[in-house]
Amino acid sequence: MLQIVIFSIVIGIGLLSVPVASARPLLEVLGSVQQVCMAIVGVVMTFAPLAVFGLLAKSMINAGMGVLTGLGVYAAVVVFGMAVLLVFYVALASILGNQNPVKFLKEIREPMLLGFSTNSSAATMPVTVKVAEENLKVRPSLAQLIVPLGATMNMGGTALYQCLATMFMAQLFQLDLPLGVIVALVFTAVGASIGTPAVPGVGIVVLATVLSSAGIPLAGLTLIIGLDRILERFRTSLNVSGDLVACVVMDRFTSSTTSRQMEIARHENAEGLGPKQNYEV
Repeated sequence: MLQIVIFSIVIGIGLLSVPVASARPLLEVLGSVQQVCMAIVGVVMTFAPLAVFGLLAKSMINAGMGVLTGLGVYAAVVVFGMAVLLVFYVALASILGNQNPVKFLKEIREPMLLGFSTNSSAATMPVTVKVAEENLKVRPSLAQLIVPLGATMNMGGTALYQCLATMFMAQLFQLDLPLGVIVALVFTAVGASIGTPAVPGVGIVVLATVLSSAGIPLAGLTLIIGLDRILERFRTSLNVSGDLVACVVMDRFTSSTTSRQMEIARHENAEGLGPKQNYEV
């Protein structure tokens, strides 16, 4: 999976370096392939609950009720990890974004709750942009740039979930992952999360590729796919909060840069520089 991510980055750079007319045919083909794949995933996810019920019933018959206890511990660990990451996000907003932690959480609760209910960062984008502009006082030009970009690339909750799920699968099959494999797994999960579409149900498909890259059998997915739709709500809320943290941090630092440039311009004007010299400054 990591090789695919790197290859995709190289292809993307290549597409940006050629004229638009030359890149458009390939972009249209890739867009069509993505739409077909998403349609197939949508059909599969429609029948997934029935399949998961049968698979869990078979697992309980073979292993007993203990399988539910293990799944409960797994879900608790995932939620706890996301809570820790949320605290880290709030600390970043407080230290780097100059935000009051309690007030910041209060201001972003609406997009977080909407992300929890819709399972989609893309569907939450209008509300996220509105909250960034009106509640957090982020400049509209900056909010309208960072939020759509973050909905595609800033997937901290998804990356955390994929790492924890892979570690759980490794323990389930009694596989000892060396430190080098774990480090590669982290980079692979982060790269895979960047390429994850901001729509419901796709995270489990990307997780399958991460498991394959780590050499872990995909049979274990049958146990956690039933919890995925529930845990997906938590990681979507976390992804939305990460986008808003990026907005307040970038707004503070870019505002400082703009203020310094304006101060330089005022200083030059006070010394009698004309419009041409002021523009060059």
